[in-house]
Amino acid sequence: MINDKVSVATVFKPFVTLKPWFKEKDRTKILKSILNIRFLRMAAITSSRKGLDTIIGIIKGYTGQRIPQLVVWGMLYYLLVDQKDFFTEEVNRKIWLKVGTAFFDVSSFNKAPKLCAIDPKNEKSTGQLISRLSQANGALFHLSQIASLRLQDENVIDIERTVPVEIHKMRGTNKNKVGGWDRDIDIVVQDGANKLFVETKSLSARKDGEPIWQKYYFSEWVKRDSEKTSLMRQFMLDRVLAGTTKPADKIRWYFDTFKNKATAKCNETSGGFYQDSDMKKARTVMAKLPPWFEKYRHADGTFGMTVSDYKKIYSGNVMNKIVLNEGFLDKAFDYMIDDEHTWINKEEVDAILAQF
Repeated sequence: MINDKVSVATVFKPFVTLKPWFKEKDRTKILKSILNIRFLRMAAITSSRKGLDTIIGIIKGYTGQRIPQLVVWGMLYYLLVDQKDFFTEEVNRKIWLKVGTAFFDVSSFNKAPKLCAIDPKNEKSTGQLISRLSQANGALFHLSQIASLRLQDENVIDIERTVPVEIHKMRGTNKNKVGGWDRDIDIVVQDGANKLFVETKSLSARKDGEPIWQKYYFSEWVKRDSEKTSLMRQFMLDRVLAGTTKPADKIRWYFDTFKNKATAKCNETSGGFYQDSDMKKARTVMAKLPPWFEKYRHADGTFGMTVSDYKKIYSGNVMNKIVLNEGFLDKAFDYMIDDEHTWINKEEVDAILAQF
């Protein structure tokens, strides 16, 4: 038994189901990496929570995935098994929702040779698939940074927390509210008496070989009442939350680094990652204040200072928190391998391997 509820035979079901896939391109060599007690415990708890298809997806991965599969296995063991008692019940629930987003029905999609080649003539279907894949990569990177922060012994107290943000302006000596928005914080870290808000982004930097950072991701927040959510708007609201006292200790933005190359059919899912030059441009754009904010006394009402003084505070190290970040994923991989207890039951494992 893997645990009180799940048997070895049950956990091995996805391996048997994937027998043809393992034989293809001699993938049997990866079996010895995942037939160990830690992976099987992760598989057992995932099977009970999300079902067989999710485990199949976790084993196979998918075309366009931006985090290596070996790292994914270790990262999921670390979050779902090793750290589950650290997180609250609510945080664990949210992590499982992220796992569901990261591996969305991939078993059915992967019946095709390449994920992004499914039904290429059907624009609606292709568009939906690209959107789902983008969400999946975002969820995987989000999970990776939760793991990274915990591996650095950071006190992660919540994820996907909705925080109300208000902007004010001065009218004479009175402070009036002019706007209110909900900001969804990816990761909340408790640091003593302070809270650190972490934003995670896994974004392609190119489409058809051209940079898309400014037009698509850093479009200016032009109207105060605009419903459109751009990165500039998100970052502006984060600055409001951080205030003017050591803001660099209160907000942190991480951008994914991944090495997928864009192809003719899959520009939208790959496209390469952001280079240092891209990030410099992004910092310049995102540091700007919306025109409407500068025009009236919003800085005075929101921060109790002039726009000029506010800009001086935010022209320094807080912008360096927008970084290219690989995290501690090599350590996450180490969590997958248990050298002392690799084989849960040698006879049963040998029987499974004999099928290949």
